Amino acid sequence: MEFLRITAPDGTRQYIPDNYVANIATSADTLDAGSAYRAPNVVRGRITQVKYYDGLAATAGALVVVTVPAYVAGGTLYSYGCFTVDGAFLAALSN
Repeated sequence: MEFLRITAPDGTRQYIPDNYVANIATSADTLDAGSAYRAPNVVRGRITQVKYYDGLAATAGALVVVTVPAYVAGGTLYSYGCFTVDGAFLAALSN
């Protein structure tokens, strides 16, 4: 099962299961410069917007829409991924 993980600047994490996630928008994939010795690498797009249903009792069912800025140190980190068998979180997408 996949999760949207939101890591606040203070380090606390919120995990939203994928059945509550309505949409994750990403920027387009790009290519890096490469070099004379290798072909360009694909740089995967970053999360730019997330939409998910709030599961809190007071606002249950409300659609939350967040425009996600590029991640900077001390900011909020949005990641989408799953847990491995040993409990580590493996992110497939992030901002």
